[in-house]
Amino acid sequence: MIQNERPEFVKATSSASLEEIARDYNEAFRNGFDVSTEEIATYLGVTDRWIARHLYEGIKYRYINSVARRALATYGDKNFKHLYTYKKKIFNRKAWQTHLLQHSFIETDDGSLLPAGKLPKELISCTEAAAKYNITRPTFYKYTKGKATKYLVYELKRYSSREIELLLLDM
Repeated sequence: MIQNERPEFVKATSSASLEEIARDYNEAFRNGFDVSTEEIATYLGVTDRWIARHLYEGIKYRYINSVARRALATYGDKNFKHLYTYKKKIFNRKAWQTHLLQHSFIETDDGSLLPAGKLPKELISCTEAAAKYNITRPTFYKYTKGKATKYLVYELKRYSSREIELLLLDM
């Protein structure tokens, strides 16, 4: 990972009116710029700061500044209100999903890595699962070793929340 690489910023077209600014952002939302940093953070189980430090170049995003926020407050599409009321960056979903798969692997029992062709809808870490099911980390590993798929997503070890739930409910 190179710390200096930044995601690809997509600059809004300059405009004199708030209505035109809002129209430009509404079109971007409809064209796939609909992933907030909060959604990425929730999926990966990380903070906004982690996203700013660790996501690599190639993920297109738009910045919602105070002028854009003011324009969207008046002229924004209400279907996308969750994207501009409190977030500053929105990412292109297709670019993020492609990037996510490029940096996701399945760890085999012998420690080798295979490219992940698909990821679960919800991921969970060992620590999160141990807290959720009120068990220790060694107990988690005991019950999941060889039974649960371990994903390495952006160098973070994660498991399918659903798969872990099914394994640990039978304890």
